Amino acid sequence: ELAVAVLDETTPPSRAKKADEYAKVGDLYRRLKQKFKEEHNEPEASTWHYNEKEMLRKTEGLRWRSSSDRLTSLKTWLSFALLTIYYHSSGYAERPFKAGLWMLGLMMVYPVVISWCDLDFKHQTPAQVAAQVQTVRPGNAKRVSASGWNPWPDWCNYCYNTWTFKGQITVGAWQHIWWDKNPHFEPISPWGSLGIMVFAKLLIPLQAVFLILAVRNRFRR
Repeated sequence: ELAVAVLDETTPPSRAKKADEYAKVGDLYRRLKQKFKEEHNEPEASTWHYNEKEMLRKTEGLRWRSSSDRLTSLKTWLSFALLTIYYHSSGYAERPFKAGLWMLGLMMVYPVVISWCDLDFKHQTPAQVAAQVQTVRPGNAKRVSASGWNPWPDWCNYCYNTWTFKGQITVGAWQHIWWDKNPHFEPISPWGSLGIMVFAKLLIPLQAVFLILAVRNRFRR
């Protein structure tokens, strides 16, 4: 019996027990946040809000890993996943710099992803689009003056035409974010529609909300 007692005392706490401990700490942080909110001390309230969410994320992660019930495991995993996204995207709406970097990254990656899909350019004929695509290939780019003389080397023409064409795709991709009724292009393939739905209708607007909340919380201090 003595050996068992010693063994029980030296055994590390289980994940479920750790989760309960984190939950108690998170509840303390929540009460501290509420206390400073009532005192109109926004900097301290923001600090304890961040700590509260971090404890909640750790609690849900441990409960997900320790649960044997599938439904409970699914619920805790979903909560943990959403809190992890919230943490990495904006620091629980308390880190505007992080939120701004993610917003900038999404705005830059989105047109690149869309450019790999088949697109229907509304204001250009298929022949014009094909000719424009042809000009962005090395050795084929030509920017000719009115007299027919081409003063630019191939690499310069290539860069010029590439940036012009990619600029049209970028502007057209951004137009889908703010629901422009007459964008430069529409996707032809299902992958293009999926890319617009994921980036323009979901990720970027959601990140914009996180950024606005983070900036508001920072200036509210």
